[in-house]
Amino acid sequence: MKLAPGCGDNGGFTSLTYLKVTLHSKEGNETTTTYLIVKTGENLNLVIQTHRNPADGVPSSVSRRSVAEDETVVAGKAERRLALKDSPDRKANVPEDQEVSPDSYELYFNDESGNNLAVL
Repeated sequence: MKLAPGCGDNGGFTSLTYLKVTLHSKEGNETTTTYLIVKTGENLNLVIQTHRNPADGVPSSVSRRSVAEDETVVAGKAERRLALKDSPDRKANVPEDQEVSPDSYELYFNDESGNNLAVL
């Protein structure tokens, strides 16, 4: 996959783009997940960083110590699959050397065990 114009090299990897999502539960818990797509050499990886700030039930006017949870997962295997609506071959892999329109495929990011972590 080719780099987008303007993407720079950063210490051995090239950061292509990221998406940051923050969710708030009814109980007051906050979870922020950042999806960072990076290219290391010829490999395309997805780094998923999750930061959880659980609510402790103490009013904000009271001094308190909150315990946050952090988790980082790397999806090191990316594959392109057809994503054409109503296509029977929707899950067929698109070879890396085949040029196709960007809106005709989805990127599947898997961990080393083959478990799917994200679809973009």
